[in-house]
Amino acid sequence: MSEQNNNRGINVFALIFGVIIFSTILTYVIPAGSYERVEHDGREVVDPGSYTEVESSPVQPFQIFTSIHTGLVEASDIIFFILIIGGTFGILNHTGTIDRLVTVASYRLVNQEKWFIPITMLIFALGGTLMGLAEETLAYIPILIPLALALRFDAITGTAIVLVGSSIGFTTAIMNV
Repeated sequence: MSEQNNNRGINVFALIFGVIIFSTILTYVIPAGSYERVEHDGREVVDPGSYTEVESSPVQPFQIFTSIHTGLVEASDIIFFILIIGGTFGILNHTGTIDRLVTVASYRLVNQEKWFIPITMLIFALGGTLMGLAEETLAYIPILIPLALALRFDAITGTAIVLVGSSIGFTTAIMNV
């Protein structure tokens, strides 16, 4: 008789809701404050020596539920983009297109692995600097990990190519406002 493992861990939604409750409680405990903003080299920046405490306005218990909706509405463009890209990758994966792409790319890049990392990082950096891609690049990780593994790199390298490349581009953005 086999034993069933009933240790499934905590529900992700319960964990997220717990973090929201904890954050709400912290609004009653941590004092509120603000910084003055000053113009420096044509940019508005925070003056680090100007911190002052302001009247606290803690989150009311009912606002917990409305803040979830408000956050989803404010991030709807990113959420929608990731859902569409995720669905697209699901279709491509189901049809075998991603496997074929990885196979063809790994054959074409044989003995040229040293160029794989800088070229793909440059592509993601350009996306970050020209289009402001940051969270949106997460959808490309499922393609880069198998490709990195096929080229005898590890999964962390495949993930880092996407995240570091887009972070460098986003940080040095020339088109973002």
